[in-house]
Amino acid sequence: MQTLNKNCRKLIHLNLQQCKNVRAPCLQQVFRHNALRTLNLAFIDNVSDDAFSLLPLSGGDCVHPSLRALNLCRSKITDFGIFKIIVLQDLEEIHLPWCTGITDAGIVALVGNCRKLKIIDLKSCPITDVALQAIGQRCSNLLDLDLSWCFGVTDSGLLELLPTNGSQSTLTSLSLIWCSQIDDESVAILSRITSLKNIQLKGSAVTQEGVNAMLQSGIAVEL
Repeated sequence: MQTLNKNCRKLIHLNLQQCKNVRAPCLQQVFRHNALRTLNLAFIDNVSDDAFSLLPLSGGDCVHPSLRALNLCRSKITDFGIFKIIVLQDLEEIHLPWCTGITDAGIVALVGNCRKLKIIDLKSCPITDVALQAIGQRCSNLLDLDLSWCFGVTDSGLLELLPTNGSQSTLTSLSLIWCSQIDDESVAILSRITSLKNIQLKGSAVTQEGVNAMLQSGIAVEL
């Protein structure tokens, strides 16, 4: 990574997915690269809080100023790691599927500091309506939200996604796969998100009547 940083200074995309030998010192060097726009660290067993605790996130060291997309799919990161990541305030896209150590506290901190997020993937994270409330209040540019297998999300949380105080909704795609608590009453809420174009509802409790209601509202439904 030191060689890469020295000789490939214009590199903007780096995919290390499933690179099992990546460890904390390597990650430290990755985040010193000043041009990276996208970084994929998915399915790497060694991506955990220990790795992020070594990153130069303060003081005179170089903090990654340009990163826009970060993929930490199935990593061992917890809220502690998220508290480090929040200094990357230009993030527009973050993927945290199957990161079971991340709770409401981490997501509240993330969206409170990374206000440019457009894509958030929280598939199978143990979050609740508390996280959804923060997302609804602070992610004014949100386009795509994945809450599949987030069993703590209810209609109360979906209500938080509705625009308030004259603001315009931006959310176009929503995934609620195997969210069994989502039913036809939820449809009435989701239909009020005027920007919503696509929704995934496989495994939910929404009936065909609810699906028809969403189709009538111009929302494409995947079951």
